Amino acid sequence: MFNKLKRNEVDTSKSLDENFKKTLLEVLEDAISGKFYEVDEEKFGSRKVADKWNEMIKQICNFKKDTTLQINELLQTTTKMDIIKEMISSSNKQTDALHSMSASSEELSASIDEVANMSETVADKSRSVKELAEDGVTKITDSMEFVKNSFYEMNEINKTMEDVKEKTVTINSIVDMVKGIADQTNLLALNAAIEAARAGEQGKGFAVVADEVRSLAENTKESVLNIEMNIQELQKSIDVSVDKINSTSAKLGSGQKIVDDVLVSINSINSAIESVNETIVQVAANTEEQTAVTHTVAESISKISVEADYLNSSSNKTGKSIYDLSKEIDMVRVNAVKDNNCLSDVEKIEIYKTDHLLWRWKIYNMILGYEKVDIHVVADYKNCALGKWYYGIDCSNIKDNSVFLKLEQPHIELHKIAKEAVVQYENGNLSAAEKCLEEMDKCSNQVFAILDEIKKLYR
Repeated sequence: MFNKLKRNEVDTSKSLDENFKKTLLEVLEDAISGKFYEVDEEKFGSRKVADKWNEMIKQICNFKKDTTLQINELLQTTTKMDIIKEMISSSNKQTDALHSMSASSEELSASIDEVANMSETVADKSRSVKELAEDGVTKITDSMEFVKNSFYEMNEINKTMEDVKEKTVTINSIVDMVKGIADQTNLLALNAAIEAARAGEQGKGFAVVADEVRSLAENTKESVLNIEMNIQELQKSIDVSVDKINSTSAKLGSGQKIVDDVLVSINSINSAIESVNETIVQVAANTEEQTAVTHTVAESISKISVEADYLNSSSNKTGKSIYDLSKEIDMVRVNAVKDNNCLSDVEKIEIYKTDHLLWRWKIYNMILGYEKVDIHVVADYKNCALGKWYYGIDCSNIKDNSVFLKLEQPHIELHKIAKEAVVQYENGNLSAAEKCLEEMDKCSNQVFAILDEIKKLYR
């Protein structure tokens, strides 16, 4: 800030008297130690030198004041960068949701794999059922054909029985004719025997023959009667058989329609089974495709989850870096404010505002895990910069003013809430600590509003 004295100025300074040198050294030492003040003409013994000195001091003070206020404003802006907590909170929620989605997608993928395996098993069983159904249809069709052939054979048997019945009628006619012949033969034999008896001794031989003929006729008649009786029994049996065959044929005839309907139904069932099989095969194919897509989605979600973890970590690092930067800025600000007599009372009030914004900022970063706050220091409202000014002010026009007096209570409340926030945080109750942070904002607004009113008292 100081320009080196030019050679000619050094030469000129040699001509100054000892008093001037002593005075110059004093003000220079004060300036080096940070005490900047203007001097009058008597101090240097030269109005021109005093004016130049005062002009330099004024420029230095203005520069220092502007720098201090700019740093103070920068720090105020930094302490308002409280979007980090919301960003981290949102990032945490997204990360948790993605972790949950990733786990769910893995479970879904496993379920899809299981469904795919089951679908393939069902498809295999469906193919087996289809093959069994086709084999069953073939066998049933063959059976139905056998039944149909049985219908035909029954009809043929019925016709044969009818033919046999007709032939028994013919046999009956022949039997009747033989029976008639036997009767006539028997009658002739009887006549012959009578004639032989009349002939006496000469007719004995003829009588024997007649007797044999008559016996033969009797035997023939008896045999014919037996044949007739057997034929009658046969006819009855044939009639019963024919009736039964006709009844069975009638039933089979009505059953044939049922058989035909059964065949149609079986063929329909077979067609349905084929359709179901095709559907199941298609489902199995679709499930395979879905499995591949699900695996791809699961992998994508897993990658996004990893990126979300990185984003969450980066957000935390960013928040920590911003807070570390704010502490560095505050160190520069503290050094700039210390022993700074260039600031007016109004400008100092802005410094006090920033001090309390910093307390709020520390509590905020404590909740994020970036700062450890001393509960005793944060609770001491008298030893903060604002407290020291408030309880140490000498100006009666200010300290007795009602506006100034109403600052005390919200300022005490602000420190009290900050202390409670630390207690809740140390007890692990983050939600209560965040609630305290909201209450601190309300108190800060009250304190700052009153400070703005106090600033007007200095104008």
